[in-house]
Amino acid sequence: MKKILSLLIAMVLTFSSIEAKASVLNTLGTLSYWYSDDVTIGRWNSSFIKVYKNKLNTNNSFAFLDGVTYACDSWGYVLGKSISSGINNFYIDNPSIVYYGGTRAEIIAQGQFYPYQSDNGLTQPYDYYEGDWTYGSTYKAGVLIYHAEGCIVDNGRTTAEYKNTCTHELGHSLGWYGHSLNSLDIMYPLGSSIITLTSNEKNHLSQVY
Repeated sequence: MKKILSLLIAMVLTFSSIEAKASVLNTLGTLSYWYSDDVTIGRWNSSFIKVYKNKLNTNNSFAFLDGVTYACDSWGYVLGKSISSGINNFYIDNPSIVYYGGTRAEIIAQGQFYPYQSDNGLTQPYDYYEGDWTYGSTYKAGVLIYHAEGCIVDNGRTTAEYKNTCTHELGHSLGWYGHSLNSLDIMYPLGSSIITLTSNEKNHLSQVY
């Protein structure tokens, strides 16, 4: 009985050692900044990212197309990535990011997103676990994103407010999980007319690219 128990203990210790080594191998690096209320951060491993924008109505005051283009330019410059946008591609391919823009009813009719009355936009990234980042004495989960989809709601706001929402939602698609706690940031959970990413927001996401 003692021999069996000793063998079981040895097997557990060996397994634990393997797990520890695997954990070390999964360490992605060290982060210098953390500016999110979440514990996960993502990135794309592609040097070129395509964003498809599908406008569901003809409302000229709904600055969805311009907002997505602005968001692509803003984040592309920060991350050093080529992020381009194309119009009306309803065929969903990977790797890509797809955004639909329309009224709440028009978006719901697509059958994929169901925004609340208070929602300005929604994003769903598709990812898989890559490893852990070290941040101080803690670890942050790192994921690789291979596709993302979202929506921007046409709800009578200004052009600046739509640019804010588009930049916010694209940030989620590019790997910003969670939100900022500062109301002066684009990644704050409530919409505003702020359209310039702060240095804290830039540093948080760009460090993993």
